Amino acid sequence: MRDALIGTGFPFRDGAAFDDYVTQFKNLMPKTAGLRRPGSAALDLAYVAAGFYDGFWEMKLNQWDMAAGALLILEAGGLVTGIDGGIWTAA
Repeated sequence: MRDALIGTGFPFRDGAAFDDYVTQFKNLMPKTAGLRRPGSAALDLAYVAAGFYDGFWEMKLNQWDMAAGALLILEAGGLVTGIDGGIWTAA
């Protein structure tokens, strides 16, 4: 993780998850090479597939936020999981 560049997104509608997100951000920041937030989950996931990022996480995304980027990652030989580490499915 020390050399990993990770993409993320901030919760923008439901403020209830904000404190959890800030805690996760604080825990990951010193353990990685850096965190980036360009503003689009689809772009972040495409960056993972292309090898620009080593990973991406964001909470409470919808299927349509994930579907295309997840397919790109899987086709590139990557792994897509849920926040718990279990395999992500669109269903």
